[in-house]
Amino acid sequence: MLNAKEVDQGPAYFQLQHMLCTELSDNLRFPLKIKNCMLFPLDQEHAPGKLIWQPIPENNVGRFPQSPVNEDFFRAALASDELFKYTHKIMYVDPAGGGQGVSNGTLDETAYVVLYYCNGYIFVMDIGALKGGYDEAVFSELSAVYNKWGVKQAYVERNYGSGALAAMWKQTDPNVAIEDDHVVGQKELRICDTLEPLMAKHRIIFNDNLPELDIKLSKNYPTEKRAVYQMFFQLQKITRDRDALIPVSYTHLTLPTNREV
Repeated sequence: MLNAKEVDQGPAYFQLQHMLCTELSDNLRFPLKIKNCMLFPLDQEHAPGKLIWQPIPENNVGRFPQSPVNEDFFRAALASDELFKYTHKIMYVDPAGGGQGVSNGTLDETAYVVLYYCNGYIFVMDIGALKGGYDEAVFSELSAVYNKWGVKQAYVERNYGSGALAAMWKQTDPNVAIEDDHVVGQKELRICDTLEPLMAKHRIIFNDNLPELDIKLSKNYPTEKRAVYQMFFQLQKITRDRDALIPVSYTHLTLPTNREV
C-alpha cells in the first residue's frame, strides 16, 4: 500500500507525510524533475495511445544553450502507432497582478498555457506571456491563441481582479468559452501536489519546441533576469516552501485542481 501511495503522491510528498521525513535532501526538496517529462513533436488533432519513458543516452536531448536548467531533457523512447483524438482542449490564463503587467514597473505578466488531454496523458501544446493587463491587445492575442489551438474552454484565475479579465475578454470576444477559476491555498503546495505525481508517472508530455520557445520568450529582458522568466527553470526550482515560487512569467502550468481536465 505504501508503494502505491508513493507512486500516486510523488516521492517528496510521500517522504514528508508517510515516512515523517522533515529534512529532505536537495533531490527531494525540489520535487518537479525535468527528466521525468517527455518531449515529443505533438500533432494538433491526434496523439499516440501510449508513450514510453526511458532515461537512456539514445533519448537524451541534453541541455539547451541559454537555459539555466541544469537537468537533461529526454524525448519519448517509443510511441504507439495507434492514434487517438484528444478528448479535451483547454487554455488556462493567469492574469497579471492588478491587471497592469510590466507597464507599471512590476515583473508580472498575463500568462497562458494550452493543454490537451488524451488517454491519461496531459499534453502541453503551447505557453506564453503577454506584457500588459486588461487591454485590447492582450485580449486579441489570447483569442488568437485560443483559435489557433482549437481550444474548447478557457479558464481564467479570478483571484486577481475578481474575475475582471474574464469578463472583459468575453466582452471583447463573445465566441470564446471562458470560465472563472477561483483557487485557494498556498500556490507552491497546489503546484507541487498537482504536478509531482503526474510528472513522476511521466504523464505530462511537452511539445518538443517548448524548451527553445521558453528561452526565446525571455530574451526581451536583461540577461541577469532571464532565468526567472523561463518556465522550465521555475519548474525545476520550486519547492513546497511559501514564497519559493518566483512570482513572474508564465509558470502557471498548474492544472485546474477542482475539476478533471
